[in-house]
Amino acid sequence: MVTAIFPRVNIDTKDFEQQLHEHLDDKAAEIALQIKKDAKAGAYSSGHKKFKDLSGRLRKSIKRKKSKFDDGGYIVKAGGPGAMQAWLIEHGHGGPRPAAPHPFLKPALDKNINFAREKFNEKMK
Repeated sequence: MVTAIFPRVNIDTKDFEQQLHEHLDDKAAEIALQIKKDAKAGAYSSGHKKFKDLSGRLRKSIKRKKSKFDDGGYIVKAGGPGAMQAWLIEHGHGGPRPAAPHPFLKPALDKNINFAREKFNEKMK
């Protein structure tokens, strides 16, 4: 009978995990910034008109912010005080005076899918 002895090897991956997390977070920040720019520019999908923002408040309300999730990431959002109409413009509404959707966030996201793939595939330094 032959008995094989294998040495036990422990590899500390904590530094690598931290570097990978920082790399992905940096790339997510770049992607979110591009989505924010395109949403402010009024990126729109086929079949929908660009949204009108007469006061400029809706475009000013489009923000990129760091996610509060443990895994990090970024969020691009619109609306808030002075621009409560963001959801209604993005999705449209029935109401007493119905309005068709004029999406600006979703098309900006769709436009940047390939950009996001490229960014996430960039090599770590």
